[in-house]
Amino acid sequence: HAACAQALVEDGVNDRHPDYEALTRHWLQSDRERGLPAAVTVLRRIITSGDTSRAFSHAAEIERVLRDDPTDETWRVEIALRRAQAMLGAGKIPEARSQAETLLDVAIDPMVRGQALTVLAATATRQGRLQEAIDIARRAWEALAPLDGADHPLAYAASAEVEALYLAGRLEDAATRGREVLAYLPPSRALRGLRTSLATVALQLDDPDADLDAGRLLAELDDSGTLHFAASLRNDMAEARRVAGDLVGAETAFRDVIGRLETLGFAGADVVRMNLAQVLIARGLSADADELLRQLQARFEQQQRHGMHAASSTLRARTAASLGRWSEVEEQLDLAIELLTATGFRHRDITAALRGGRGCLPGFGTRRPGGANPRRDARPRFG
Repeated sequence: HAACAQALVEDGVNDRHPDYEALTRHWLQSDRERGLPAAVTVLRRIITSGDTSRAFSHAAEIERVLRDDPTDETWRVEIALRRAQAMLGAGKIPEARSQAETLLDVAIDPMVRGQALTVLAATATRQGRLQEAIDIARRAWEALAPLDGADHPLAYAASAEVEALYLAGRLEDAATRGREVLAYLPPSRALRGLRTSLATVALQLDDPDADLDAGRLLAELDDSGTLHFAASLRNDMAEARRVAGDLVGAETAFRDVIGRLETLGFAGADVVRMNLAQVLIARGLSADADELLRQLQARFEQQQRHGMHAASSTLRARTAASLGRWSEVEEQLDLAIELLTATGFRHRDITAALRGGRGCLPGFGTRRPGGANPRRDARPRFG
C-alpha cells in the first residue's frame, strides 16, 4: 500500500485528481495519520455528490480501519455524522434520525452537534413535522454561527429550514430566509443546495426570471458534479412544465430524472415518481398511476415519510375517483387528512385537492354517484 501511494503521489495525484480516492485507500492501510483526514474529505465529497451507495461503502472502509483502535473517538464521531447524512440521502429516515439523536447524546464538538441538528431537522421535514424541522434548523444555525469555518454547515442548516418553510406553504418566508443567508455567507460550493431550494421556490412563485435562472444554475450543478442537486432542480423544472400543461415534456423529463437518481441510490427518486403519477393521471392513465402510487405509499409508510405519504394518499383518491372506486376515495382522503393534521404539510397540490371545489377531485362531493358525500363538510380546509 505504501508503494502504491508513493507511485500515485509521484504521478501527480492530488486532492482534486480523479485517483485521489484510490490514494486515500492506500494511505488508510499504510499511513493512518495521513490517510484518515484524506479519506474523510473524500467521504464528504461523495455525500455532497449524492452517491449514497458509494458513501456507505467508503464509510465502512474507514470504520474497518478504526475498529482496532479505541483511541480514535473523534474520527468515529465524524464518520457517524457522515453516515447519518448518507442515510438521509438514501431515504433511511428513521435510521438517520436515530443516528443524529445518538450523536447529540455523545458528541462534545459543537461543529458536530450543529450538523447533527441539521440532519435531525431534515428527518423531521421528511416525516412531515415541519414546524419542528424549522425550529431545529434554527437551533442548528444558532449553534454553528459563532464557530470558525462553519460556512458550509451553516449553508446546509439554512437549506433545511428553507425546505421546511417551502413544504409548509410559506413560500415568501422561504424566499426571504434563503436570500438573507445568501447575503450573509460568502460564495461557496456549499451554497448550491440552498440556491437549488431557492430556485424551486422561485418556480413556485411564478417569478418571471425563474426558468432562466434555473437553467443557469442547472448548468453549474452539472459541471460541478453535484448530481443530486442537479436532479432535484431538473425535477422542479419538469414540475413547472407539468403545471403549465406540457405533459409530454414533463413525463420525458421526470423519467430522465428518475433514471439519474436511481443510478445514485438517492431517495429523491420516489418524489419524482409521485410527480410522474400526476402526469399519468392528467393523461387519463389512472390505472397505471394508481399502481405506481400504491408502491410509493408502501415505501413512504415504511420510511415514516408522513408528508409524502399524505401526498400519495391524496393522489390515490384521484385515481380511485377516476376508476369509480368511491369508497376508496373516502378511505384515501381520510388517511391524507389524518396525516396532514399531524404534520402541517401544505404543498399546493395537496391543499388544492382538499379544498373540495377547485382541486384534484373535480366534482367530487357534488356529483358523486349514489348521492351526497356526508364527510365533505367535515373536512378541514387548508388555505
